[in-house]
Amino acid sequence: DLIPIFSVILAFLIGAALISLTGVSPWESYMALILRSFGSWNSIAETFVKTTPLLLAGLGIAIAYRADIITIGAEGQLYIGALGATFVGLFFGDLPQVAGIPLAILFGFLFGALYGGIAGFLKVRFGLNEIIVTLMLNLIAVQIANYLISGPWQDPSATEPFTAIFAQGTWMPIILPGTRLHAGFIVALLATGILWWVFRKTVYGYQIE
Repeated sequence: DLIPIFSVILAFLIGAALISLTGVSPWESYMALILRSFGSWNSIAETFVKTTPLLLAGLGIAIAYRADIITIGAEGQLYIGALGATFVGLFFGDLPQVAGIPLAILFGFLFGALYGGIAGFLKVRFGLNEIIVTLMLNLIAVQIANYLISGPWQDPSATEPFTAIFAQGTWMPIILPGTRLHAGFIVALLATGILWWVFRKTVYGYQIE
């Protein structure tokens, strides 16, 4: 299927046209983008760090689209899922990694799934449009996160809105020393492979269509 390739090429061409309208060289802009993203080990690591949550959110959207459900609620579910993992990191004490990491993942999954389930319930029970509902839920999720991080969950010793440092038992191991690239990237790749296998190799995957 060449559609994704053509889509990427078209996106670059449209981007180049828009950049040209500002009087800047598209070639220089794209070269700067590539070098900042892949010009060093640290740049590559940061690119993969940023890719990890986007990839996981994209997998969730892929499942919904496979079932012919149009949703734009990935952002809100990501925020609420992050709050679930944060809850474990802040309030479950100093757990060993063998317990802390799976618990953080589990709570993140449950929080995000339950929040996404609100739109599903409203669609099934009241026939509400999932696009509108998920869009509104995104905004609500951001406000909930802002409230908790700048209120009840804010580090008492901090003047800026951020939480205390999570218990080390919930920290993902670093897989590239000297960078921030952690094992969450591997988890995202494994999830991608598993979802591909479910879609292509299982009866359940075909039933989702």
